[in-house]
Amino acid sequence: MELVMTGRHTGVGTRLKSVAFLVHTHCVAHRLALCSAQAAKSVKLFDKYQTLLTNIFNFYSNSAVRYNKLHEIQSVLEMKPVSLKAAAPTRWLSLHNAVDAIYKCWPALVDCLGHQATEDNSKNAAKA
Repeated sequence: MELVMTGRHTGVGTRLKSVAFLVHTHCVAHRLALCSAQAAKSVKLFDKYQTLLTNIFNFYSNSAVRYNKLHEIQSVLEMKPVSLKAAAPTRWLSLHNAVDAIYKCWPALVDCLGHQATEDNSKNAAKA
C-alpha cells in the first residue's frame, strides 16, 4: 500500500504533483509504527511476548471447538464474550488490542487452557 502512495514514478503523490503544488510527506504515525516495529525486533523478550500472543490467538482461531469452549466458559463465568485478537506487526495498535482481549477474558482463558491440558493428558494416558 505504501508504494502506491509514495512510488517515485507512478505513486499518488507523484501524480498529484503534476496537477498542483504538493509537498509529499509520510504519515508521522505510520513512520512511528514502522520504527517501533523495527526496534522491537531487536528485543528478544518482546519478540517472545509477541510470539506468545500470536500462539494464543492461533490456538483458538484455528479450532472452532476450542473457540466455542472459550466462549462457553466466559458465559458460565458470566463474563461479557470477548474474542481474541491477532497481534499483527503491520497493524497499528493491534498489540494493544490483543493484550486487552486476553486481559478481559483472563479467568475464562486460564480455565479453558486448564481443561484443554487435562483433556490432552487423559488422551495421552489412554494411548499409553
